[in-house]
Amino acid sequence: MSTHAPLVNIILKAVSSASKVLVRDFGEVGFLQSSEKGLGSFVAKTDKRAESAIYRVLKEHFPRHNFLMEEAGRIEASPGLESWLIVDPLDGSSNFFRGIPHFAISVAVQEAGELVAAVVYDPLKNEVFWAHKGMGAFLNRTRLRLNSPKLSCQPMFSMNLRRDQDSELKALRRIEAKVRSFGVTSLALAYVAAGRFDGVLEWNPNPWDVAAGMLLVKEAGGQVSHKAPFEKKNAFMAGSIPGYILLSQALRTV
Repeated sequence: MSTHAPLVNIILKAVSSASKVLVRDFGEVGFLQSSEKGLGSFVAKTDKRAESAIYRVLKEHFPRHNFLMEEAGRIEASPGLESWLIVDPLDGSSNFFRGIPHFAISVAVQEAGELVAAVVYDPLKNEVFWAHKGMGAFLNRTRLRLNSPKLSCQPMFSMNLRRDQDSELKALRRIEAKVRSFGVTSLALAYVAAGRFDGVLEWNPNPWDVAAGMLLVKEAGGQVSHKAPFEKKNAFMAGSIPGYILLSQALRTV
């Protein structure tokens, strides 16, 4: 990886620094479960510490880049320069809060409106999903390729479940699809790139939720769109080609 993707290596250095914060603090969550207020404050501080760790490393290597981060928001070092680092230091904070071992760090680099590098890291499973524009997507050192022309088994989609989504769920049940909602959008997209999910459906995602995962899916050979094939504002869809087509067709009946 170091020979072929130096930009990704810089991101990994930042992510590694943040992961130490998350893993250490996650080990303390169980001792704080009796105090919801105290635990909430603890997780919020963890989120900020992890973000600061990422920011310090990336700022050193990219002093003129602008930042878009979940906690600090927009930090424009060079207004007018279309170079952005998009950071989510703890995607899945609700899981972290409840002691559920499913969360991730997500970092993407965007140049002139185009995503060029991305990392989604699951620190507990030590799974590094990374991509570089034109080089493909990888899980650790394994190349990820979504090249099957059809689904090999019962379809499975990740969906951000809400109370007003009965019609969408019914549409997916009609095609006998399984639906999962794990609360970590960046990992859901990484799982699409790895072939674990066939597609993702979200509403109103923030840029830091989806930026890195979008590049992973695209570089693995999948499809991404901010416009779902039905009248829903701010819908976001991604999937393998057959998964995306099936999801689109199912939702046209909504």
